[in-house]
Amino acid sequence: MLRIQQSKILLYSAPVLLALFFAGSILFLKPIYFIALVGIMVVLPLFVIYPEVGLVFYATSLGFIDPIFDSLGVPSGLRALPIALLLAAMLMFFVLRKKTGIRLGALPIVSTGIGILFLLGLTWTPSPEYGYWKAQAYVLYNLLIMFGLISFLGEKERLVRIVYTAAFLGVIYSLIGFFFLPSFLKGSLGIDQFSIPILTATDEGDPVGLAYSLGVFILALILLIEISHSKMQKFFFLISVIGLLFLLLNTSERGPTFSLFLTFVLYLYSVSKAPHYKKILILFVLGVVFYLFFSQLPPVAQDRYLEMLQGRGHQLDMNYQGGRMEIMRVTMQAIKTHFLKGLGTGGFSHLYYLADVRSYPHNLILEMILEFGVLGLITIGIFLFFNIKVVFAVINTRKPLTKDNLILIWASLIFVYCFINSMISFDVPGNKLLWFASGLLWTVYITNKRMGKGIEVKIKN
Repeated sequence: MLRIQQSKILLYSAPVLLALFFAGSILFLKPIYFIALVGIMVVLPLFVIYPEVGLVFYATSLGFIDPIFDSLGVPSGLRALPIALLLAAMLMFFVLRKKTGIRLGALPIVSTGIGILFLLGLTWTPSPEYGYWKAQAYVLYNLLIMFGLISFLGEKERLVRIVYTAAFLGVIYSLIGFFFLPSFLKGSLGIDQFSIPILTATDEGDPVGLAYSLGVFILALILLIEISHSKMQKFFFLISVIGLLFLLLNTSERGPTFSLFLTFVLYLYSVSKAPHYKKILILFVLGVVFYLFFSQLPPVAQDRYLEMLQGRGHQLDMNYQGGRMEIMRVTMQAIKTHFLKGLGTGGFSHLYYLADVRSYPHNLILEMILEFGVLGLITIGIFLFFNIKVVFAVINTRKPLTKDNLILIWASLIFVYCFINSMISFDVPGNKLLWFASGLLWTVYITNKRMGKGIEVKIKN
């Protein structure tokens, strides 16, 4: 009966939605956005059957939502709302069909508490416009992703499918990278900071969100390389990783790039069982590939990486913009005078820019303390404590990577990756993938405890 109902959904929804979006695309959208919308509509029925796949798409591809809805004239604060409501409806349908409800725990409760702080902070913030957007975005991104993952508690097959979905997206993006690679090596893409056209089509010309997601895809593919028995599969995944690294470097986003490197070193040290000489060889080959790509980057892109390594760019310019060290210095000074109550939701923008714009300390912990004082420190401290505790438990087992512990090790690695990045980049809503990693980590860990499997999840071959 369930399969019949799903078939009806596929039969009736797909043609109608495709027709509507086809008509709208012809009238309002550029060709590339039309292609993107058609692609969304093609896979949408799949998301009804496999909502976990839709959740991964939502968490990692939000950068492509903005330009599409921008072309339709949708206000910036509402662009993710239609997709969020659609995903929430799919997840609710899945939960009701499963008839088991959603089990809360420490992490979901703390995440909800952070959301309540965002709402309360609106009552005293000097930046109400950014504060309102921030509270709304936290609900649409972080909380929806967190509770969406919790709905798969006990669904071991669906949880494992999340890893393979991320790997599939990684392969797709790597094809985009290889498409532009020949022109890149010939130096015919231009001298702008973002020399690949698709990068400027995301996040209003800033590809930081795409760069963030690429690291998640790369980590999924790296783990699949290790557990694959076929040399052909290993080679295919390795080539995909190279294509993604090419795209990542071309985003000129330092935070995701350096965070991924540190996480990869942790993976080699604590997870990979390869001999030491192979680990050294891997790092050497990675360094060569990095140098070859880096040497061909536009000068502006190269300078963005070098100024972080050389400690340059820390002084304020005439627009009150400065490097990370200057931003954090101002933040620390403000924390000393507003430690009890904080500045309110989004209050940093008024402090630093003297304007109600999206601006933040580029450090998750400092951001929470600055905006919510003692309560911010307590809530984010609890959130990080529970996650890091699980990560250490997973890493310290020193068990070989297998299909059974693949999902938990991947969740641990992407949490480490996202946590490192959150210390130097993004605001809380921008760090939605940290909540994705946290929700996945908690869900898999509790599922394993229920099954009495320690850190492993047995799956069918």
